Amino acid sequence: MYAPPYNSTKVIGVEPAEHSPHDHAGGHEHAPEHPEVDLDADLPPSIGRPSDAKRAFVRRALLLYNPESGSHSGQSIMNEAKAIMEKASVHVDVIALEHKNHAEEILSTIDLDHIHVICAIGGDGTFHECVNGMMRRKDDRAQKIPMAMVPGGTGNSFSLELSGNTDFHQAINHVLRGIHCPIDVARMTFPKENVPEEQWEHMYCFNSVHWGLASKVSAKAESLRWMGKAARYTAAALLEIFGGHLIEACVEFEEANGSVTKYREKFCLIIANNIISAAKGMKMAPDAHLNDGLIDLIIIRSNKTIHLVHIFARVYEGRHTELEEVEYRQVKWFKVTTFREDTKTPEKEDDPQTAEEVVDIDGELKGSTPFECKVVPR
Repeated sequence: MYAPPYNSTKVIGVEPAEHSPHDHAGGHEHAPEHPEVDLDADLPPSIGRPSDAKRAFVRRALLLYNPESGSHSGQSIMNEAKAIMEKASVHVDVIALEHKNHAEEILSTIDLDHIHVICAIGGDGTFHECVNGMMRRKDDRAQKIPMAMVPGGTGNSFSLELSGNTDFHQAINHVLRGIHCPIDVARMTFPKENVPEEQWEHMYCFNSVHWGLASKVSAKAESLRWMGKAARYTAAALLEIFGGHLIEACVEFEEANGSVTKYREKFCLIIANNIISAAKGMKMAPDAHLNDGLIDLIIIRSNKTIHLVHIFARVYEGRHTELEEVEYRQVKWFKVTTFREDTKTPEKEDDPQTAEEVVDIDGELKGSTPFECKVVPR
């Protein structure tokens, strides 16, 4: 899968590797490879293995765009992107997204045999739908065809991570160069009582998972869209920091060395990042790599305003992980189950009733606790 590159001639990609990932080349299986390319230069810090990057020629593209994304600029971005690609002798097929989850519906079933790259014009939410559509396919196109995120939404954190900007012209030019690289994708599973496991809801995430105060910040930011892209997240964070509360939960995770840890206590928030950044400029997971097979877990127990303000002040430099109020782990999987305080009785002190708490996945408020997040093994 493609995503925009970092500050030069690279196009970085995403490989949803639930299938056997023997072919990272991307595009149609008969598309020629270009052997003469410097794959190790100018890649973003979050790409841990630059040698995984490869190059393919792009001659036919499928372009999906969200007319409602960002400031309703999807249509104009699509028109210009299409013109640039056609000028480069690329045949472009265009599909306008008409409703929520439309991209997922399309990419889960559409014939992609002659497509070399899939471009999604929109924000993180649009790309989230595309990732889920490709991961749900019955054939092997998900591991054969790269995807590109062309920034055009309100939240473009993935583009900012890889490019350092949201210039869609730069993104299209990098797509045409054809450089791509596999990254990790995590599978989210939502267990339900009295429901067979095979019927549990699941989805995929490529970017981040936020729970607790973190998901409440996302919800608050949605109501502050009038403030603009960056200001609303800062304002939402400050508003929630001063009203933060604790939630009793069971949190369990497995680290890279195979050790499993399980906590049962009260937490303020948990953030899991596949990328370094969050919002604009925050280095939420400073040690994160997109292709290390791990997701970076940030656990915060304190809801004291002074602690949260201190953490918030340091997150832009990635120095919050040095604080004793922050626990930072790199894990293969983690689980969160929340409990209702008002149903706990002395007789059921160790078994309070479970509760549902909203979860933010790739910038979208969808899903709820309990859940498991597991990096899809390659």
